[in-house]
Amino acid sequence: MKKILFGCLLALGTALTLAGAETKPVVVNRDAAVGVGIWYDCPESLTTTDVSGFGLGLPLIVNGDLSGFSLALCGNRSLTVSGFQLALLGFNYAESLYGVQFSLLNFQKGQHGDFALQFGFYNQAEENGVQFGLINNARNNATFQFGIFNINKRGLLPVMLLFNFGRSEDDD
Repeated sequence: MKKILFGCLLALGTALTLAGAETKPVVVNRDAAVGVGIWYDCPESLTTTDVSGFGLGLPLIVNGDLSGFSLALCGNRSLTVSGFQLALLGFNYAESLYGVQFSLLNFQKGQHGDFALQFGFYNQAEENGVQFGLINNARNNATFQFGIFNINKRGLLPVMLLFNFGRSEDDD
């Protein structure tokens, strides 16, 4: 039990550090059908690689763009996600999301396309999307939130318990 708690705290600390850090511009220059990551910049070539297919993080995977499915023990980080991110014990982070994030902690800076869905203990989205979790935080405007505590600056109400709905641009 202590190991699980330590792992969760490590993942939380990493995710909070990651969420507050500035993202460096990455020049993506290669494609890979399968990417296997160990840690940040390990292997360094994966940080500048687009993964098209399957990404595996033991414990972390950090890559350019993801089209497909990424599974990690502790954390996923991608510039653009078109597909599914799953982190078993930690966090998912996407600069731009079109797809699904499933983990304890989910972070999305932007959305491309019409579909962004987050399932987790804590979900944070800068733009739109649907969130299911204990704590949901939409800094701009989530379409729908379902959880114990829902924060949506432009929602039906800024803070609601159980659920919250976003407002369309016409409602402003």
